[in-house]
Amino acid sequence: MEEKLLVVDNLTTSFHLQNGWFSAIEDLSFTLNSNETLALVGESGCGKSVTAYSIMNLLPKPGSRIDRGHVLFHGKDLVGLPEAEMRSLRGSKLAMIFQEPMTSLNPALTVGQQIAEVLYYHNGMSRKKALKGALELLDQVKIPAAATRLNDYPHHLSGGMRQRVMIAMALAGRPEIMLADEPTTALDVTIQAQVLALLDDLKRELKMSMIFITHDMGVVARVADRVAVMYGGYLAEVAPVEDLFANPVHPYTEALLKSVPRLDRDINELNSIPGMVPSIDCMPKGCRFAERCTYKIAICEQQMPELAAINAAGNHSVRCWVRGGQTTSSGESQA
Repeated sequence: MEEKLLVVDNLTTSFHLQNGWFSAIEDLSFTLNSNETLALVGESGCGKSVTAYSIMNLLPKPGSRIDRGHVLFHGKDLVGLPEAEMRSLRGSKLAMIFQEPMTSLNPALTVGQQIAEVLYYHNGMSRKKALKGALELLDQVKIPAAATRLNDYPHHLSGGMRQRVMIAMALAGRPEIMLADEPTTALDVTIQAQVLALLDDLKRELKMSMIFITHDMGVVARVADRVAVMYGGYLAEVAPVEDLFANPVHPYTEALLKSVPRLDRDINELNSIPGMVPSIDCMPKGCRFAERCTYKIAICEQQMPELAAINAAGNHSVRCWVRGGQTTSSGESQA
């Protein structure tokens, strides 16, 4: 059986706005297995990055909090863990590639110093050995003329190179789990393909597990083993990547796939999803996607459905009254 490295159980994270506390993710549950890439997919505002920051305990204080739930890493709950213990895990066992490298890297330090800092604090290396290790990491992420780039500042590098530096920093502690928060969003398609190939190679070489956050379904098809589609802070659908693309069940998943441009379609057939993701302080009572859904029925606007398995293997789950095979409180099937 596959080892469950990470178990997220009923996690709820809230932010404080002017009129009170509102949940950005609610009752979120999923697992990450050894050697697996799980893609978290959805539009901006669906709760993907909040999920990653909750796992890493990097939520801004005091304006946010974890209300309930657990994040179990090798069975150890990270929620409520003292900061000193959490800091020892970040960068070593758990690492994160942030969304925008130019704002994540320190402009006052060379890239070599920033990578070496991880090795110095987490691996106990001397500063001289840490700089040598930083050079090896730059070579590993395929930065040309790595010895010269070691002394460059972030603004000297292109966007693709800065992203590779971020990957090198995340790899420095040889983590078991990598959280990649839209690492290719600001890159052109050629560099994006190179970064994705690099991440895939490094994952296999180091036998890491990865949570890959993106809104790009094309990227999902390339990197993921399983996919968790998020909407309005909830999981809408979870399935192996092949099943999700061959048989998208939730209306939101179907709409996301239809919105991807394809070479075999006329440009005039490009589809979009009407409406917007609701704000966390204006969430509807029932299904969060109901206002934008063409399949909705009365109960969709009144009650949130459960995330339920729809296949015999139990690895394809959907949260939908119409397509999820669920029943109402009166026992009447809505499938």
